[in-house]
Amino acid sequence: EHWKVWRVPYAGMLFHTVEEVDKFCEDRSEEGRNGSQHGTLRPLDENDMGVSAYFATDRGLEDVLYDRLEDAELVGLQKLNSRWKNSEKFNVAAFVEEAKQENAVVFLAMHGGVGEDGTIQRLLEQRGVRFTGSSSSACQVCMDKMFTAELIGRLAAEGVKAAPKKALYYNNLLANSECGQCADESWTNLVGQLDAQSLCIKPCGDGCSTGVAKLNGPGDLRVYSRAVTENDQEIRGNALSEPHPPVALPENAFCPFIIEPFVETAEVRIRRAGDGEGDGEELLMAGDSKWIEVTVGLVGRQGQMRALQPSITIREFGSILTLEEKFQGGTGINLTPPPQDVVSGACIKTAQMRLELVAASLGLSGFARIDAFLHTDTAELIIIEVNSIPGLTPSTVLFQQAMAEEPAIFPEQFFRMIVDTAAASDP
Repeated sequence: EHWKVWRVPYAGMLFHTVEEVDKFCEDRSEEGRNGSQHGTLRPLDENDMGVSAYFATDRGLEDVLYDRLEDAELVGLQKLNSRWKNSEKFNVAAFVEEAKQENAVVFLAMHGGVGEDGTIQRLLEQRGVRFTGSSSSACQVCMDKMFTAELIGRLAAEGVKAAPKKALYYNNLLANSECGQCADESWTNLVGQLDAQSLCIKPCGDGCSTGVAKLNGPGDLRVYSRAVTENDQEIRGNALSEPHPPVALPENAFCPFIIEPFVETAEVRIRRAGDGEGDGEELLMAGDSKWIEVTVGLVGRQGQMRALQPSITIREFGSILTLEEKFQGGTGINLTPPPQDVVSGACIKTAQMRLELVAASLGLSGFARIDAFLHTDTAELIIIEVNSIPGLTPSTVLFQQAMAEEPAIFPEQFFRMIVDTAAASDP
């Protein structure tokens, strides 16, 4: 009941961040209460030259937008109803009930948290409301990395596996943070059980790159444990033994954490003009590892999902992709599709078939994204994480992957496929 839902005018969805959309809605809601016609929308910042400044006009914003879209002869465009003239705030229960009465398909795009752990999906299922993406049970499974790994372990004969994992709980982290000997003993046990010299730690029930770090020794384990148990928002850059950007930590310090072997991948870098001899850009690979990190989108019905062209993810700095590299436009590099001199077409095809098997085994539907390590010789996969509701920013490359298909799947068609899949399902 305490969750806030906004009915957002179309112009409000053209901002870049949730915070900007929320500010837009608060302003428009106040204007509606005051009876304002809101012909001119003030920028969030006086120096802002974004969407708000671009659409500043004496006419209603929605009318201007409609005229411009109508000029483009978009199919299926409907005149905006007067109820969209101002932002309106109401609770989730009312939103679900309205969706039920309208027999609507709810498009879910809430990556992480209650939007992806099955909570919202369960509310909609209980009221018989259709929605995009996977069921509440599939979402709940995918949010729990330990459980996901257990299910994926059954596909080992198919060339798919998850890295072995050990769980660490708050009391383990607290002991490691307060006692150097405890951290030493914990590290010795972990590297022995996982048969690895470097380890990767991450929250068990969170997605993205939140809290993900590479640990190279007991000192790193103690630094990480202390930051979590002291409720720090992040581990400052280069606080660990290996250079790294700041590591954002989860809000809930009491959530379980998992530790697994750190997979050393081939170093894939982009050499730009000015980095050495020659002009333009060049793809460089170094190291003996045959593993590369890929991210792959999937679309379709449950049991029949289609893996799109994969993207190679390239880190700009450090050993772990940052939140900004994954989601913020203008950061991070993804090569879609992978160059043939990095991974063969036959290897990609085999990997896609194996990822479709993973999706079917986990009960995914609609659209999803799987991050994995891919062996460039054998097409063997080590699953990193499964996103039942992937982020939809440019850096998450779902749209680029769809466009790389033969024939290309344009964004409107991509969204239509997702909505049609939900509309054809049983509520």
